[in-house]
Order: sequence, then structure tokens, then C-alpha cells
Amino acid sequence: MKKIAFLVLFFFIFSQFSFSEEADISQNAPSSERVLEDDFPPWAKDLRRTEIITLGSLPFVTLWTTIAYSLAVYGQMTNPIDKSSSNFTEDDQWRIIGISLGACTVLGITDLFISIMNRHSREMRERNAYREIKVIPLIPEAEKDYNYLEIEGVESAVF
Repeated sequence: MKKIAFLVLFFFIFSQFSFSEEADISQNAPSSERVLEDDFPPWAKDLRRTEIITLGSLPFVTLWTTIAYSLAVYGQMTNPIDKSSSNFTEDDQWRIIGISLGACTVLGITDLFISIMNRHSREMRERNAYREIKVIPLIPEAEKDYNYLEIEGVESAVF
């Protein structure tokens, strides 16, 4: 029996080397991050992030909701992980799940709005960062008092 198990293990280990492809390690191959940035529009990335935050927070929010519900309804903290006692009725369990789903949805949507606002403000800063600045004196006679300095196509006055 041990020989058969060894032969099967040997076959599986060495068969992966015979059927595997060569990796493209050339300099021209795009990095995985760059491919992801180019392939998906920003709304798809935002939607994916919202989904991950909503579903990823569900176990933790459910745990805290169970503890808060037991304190609020029964006046004592019960162990939500203990399976030996039936602490909650079926209606209580459905309420806890509903509250948890609602709280997770609010967390995901809040993160979505924060991400959208951050990206919008970053785009506005980038758009306004490269405006051409030109100092024009209010009094024409005062123009000769300024020493003009050109830096990369931007005129500015040095006082």
C-alpha cells in the first residue's frame, strides 16, 4: 500500500513539471499591477472594493451585533460562540442577521463614497497643479520695478 501511495505521489509531483509553461521573464512583459490598472475602469474597482468590504466585515459585525443584541434585549452578555446552550430564538437570530447585513452594507457604501470623494479631490488637485501662473502688475509704471524670472514657461515676479 505504501508503494502505491509513493508512486501516485511521485507521479503527481513530477507531472506538474512536465506540463507547466515557461514564464515570460523578459523586460517587455507588463507587470500585473499595470495590467489591472489598464483593464478595469474606476467604477468596477470601486464596486469590487465595496463588495470586499461589505462581505469581509460581515463576520466581525455579526459577532459584535450578537453581543450588543444580547446586552440590549436580555440585559446580560451571552457567549455567541457557545453551542451548548440555545441563547437566541429563531426570530432573534434573524434580527441579528438583518442588523448585521444592514450595518455591513452601510460600511461598504460609506467606504465607496469616501473613495469616490478622495479620487475626485486628487483629480482636481492634479488638474489645478499645472496651471500657468502669470503676475500682472496693476499699475503700468510699477512694471519696471519687477525683476521677471521665467521658470519652465511660467512667468513670475520677484520683489
